[in-house]
Amino acid sequence: MRVLVVDDQPHVGDTLALLVAASRHQVVEVVGSGAAAIRAYHRHRPDIVLMDFSMARLNGGTACRYLLAEDPDARVVFVSSRPVADLVNAGAIAILQKPVGLDQIEELLNSLQKQFLAEKEAAQKASAERNGDRGNGAEKSPARTDAGAQASTKP
Repeated sequence: MRVLVVDDQPHVGDTLALLVAASRHQVVEVVGSGAAAIRAYHRHRPDIVLMDFSMARLNGGTACRYLLAEDPDARVVFVSSRPVADLVNAGAIAILQKPVGLDQIEELLNSLQKQFLAEKEAAQKASAERNGDRGNGAEKSPARTDAGAQASTKP
């Protein structure tokens, strides 16, 4: 998965990036503010944004709401030392409590990757079924069935 890391403490952002890389996922960029996160999101369109909630100037909650207003499919995960109850309704798809370990990052990213692949597969299947309903698949099926019936009647 392609991951954008956002934390206003450079050493924390760098550590998160190392954990993401150790989890065999790609870090597209590490930035230090909510405003920089919005700009980086536009540049990279990452699969996941790992974002600190408590940042000076433009906090993670405001940046998350902005991203979701622009792209309802944006997926933000808060990484914060704030109580989870404070973050529940801020728009994130998940919350990791600091300090975060490799196991937590790896489990989260791998789980989300499986979920996104399943969603993509379901969307492709639904699209194929819709295309079939327009006559594409319906016309081909009887021809294959007839050919199979003719082949079975020949000696």
